[in-house]
Amino acid sequence: MRQDAQRIETVLIHSSILGLTSFPGWGLYCAGKFALEGMTESLAAELAEFDIKVHLVEPGYMRTDFPTSNSLGLPTREVDAYPSIREMTRAHQDMPGTQLGDPAKAAAAIITVALTENAPLHQLLGSDSVQFATARVETLRAEIDAARELAVTTDIAPSAA
Repeated sequence: MRQDAQRIETVLIHSSILGLTSFPGWGLYCAGKFALEGMTESLAAELAEFDIKVHLVEPGYMRTDFPTSNSLGLPTREVDAYPSIREMTRAHQDMPGTQLGDPAKAAAAIITVALTENAPLHQLLGSDSVQFATARVETLRAEIDAARELAVTTDIAPSAA
């Protein structure tokens, strides 16, 4: 970095609550957001020594036209398979105008994150985002507890090391 270059102190990455949880039919979107989340967590650790803050913004549903055919690439033909995924898609297409999130308030919140000294790495936006994240953490905790007994059997025994 050049000595006279303006220093960036904050990096904001726009993700989604679907970077922390997933829905049927949204696998590719979730996969991209999960990858973005992992990359950003690594970036935050890598830049910490330079006092550069990194934040993920994870909104829930905002009152936009995102879940409509204007922004969703949907198949032109449907098959009889996967009725629950089609139902989920229709529910998303019917959502515009009912989302809880206010885009203007989200924009103000993002500015607050950028200007706050100790903002969290993961900044959820919207009560729905908080609910989805909380449910995911509770499910993950239960899965860790259920997996623990078998998981610890795969370590190399200390005497064999």
